[in-house]
Amino acid sequence: MNVRSARPEDAARVATVSRTSCEAVYEGMLADEALLEAVRDPAFPAELRTWLERLPLPGVAYLLAERDDEVVGFAQYLWSPANTEPFVGEDEALLHSLYAHPDHWGTGVGTVLVDAGRERLPDDRRTLRLGVLKPNEVGVGFYESYGFERTGEAVVETMGGAYDCWVYSLGLD
Repeated sequence: MNVRSARPEDAARVATVSRTSCEAVYEGMLADEALLEAVRDPAFPAELRTWLERLPLPGVAYLLAERDDEVVGFAQYLWSPANTEPFVGEDEALLHSLYAHPDHWGTGVGTVLVDAGRERLPDDRRTLRLGVLKPNEVGVGFYESYGFERTGEAVVETMGGAYDCWVYSLGLD
């Protein structure tokens, strides 16, 4: 499996991973379906491409995992305080998103992306935090098996909706 920085030309393939994984996890489980609507919106790949065209940016790593030239997952890391969530401290980083295509769940995609993201974080970051939507049992299971610990709750606004999340933390020392 190859992990590299995402490029604008990857947008459609990343959008497909985002849509298929969100549908597999959240279909029929979210009271606010803004997230599903956003990843299904025909404009989503173009919006993602616009975001990827802005990279590289300070305090951002947007990684994707490929297997046999197929995008099988992606992750976005943020460590500039202006870009993170209120539950992330100044010496911490945020795993903003981590998605693997459902056909590749349980094959190491998430582990490879978290490992690669940790390697790219600045040395002064002491903790990696994330918010996982409460209905996401797949995500909760992955993060706990990786070694993240549940440390709180938060409401996270993303993709036009507000969602109750579990906050997870992983020490980086």
